[in-house]
Amino acid sequence: QRDFTYVGDVVHGLLLAAVQPAAPWPTVNLATGRLHTVRQFVGDAERALGLTPGRFHFGALPTRAEEQTHDAVTVERVRQWLGWVPDTPIAE
Repeated sequence: QRDFTYVGDVVHGLLLAAVQPAAPWPTVNLATGRLHTVRQFVGDAERALGLTPGRFHFGALPTRAEEQTHDAVTVERVRQWLGWVPDTPIAE
């Protein structure tokens, strides 16, 4: 699972951060705070691009030993600091 965030939304967040006083924390997450599976993301991409569903064979290969798992990140700090919320849905 990954937090897929549209790059244009992230750029907007970075631009907002560049013109604000420094954040009161050492790090903030520019993300949606919601996880989607890669399979879900690919399915949305297939529909958006008009591709034949099922072209990608999820599970055909075993999971790599070095594959990282991800937990959802907290986005509370960036919301407090910038009021920033990415507004591009994953399907778009």
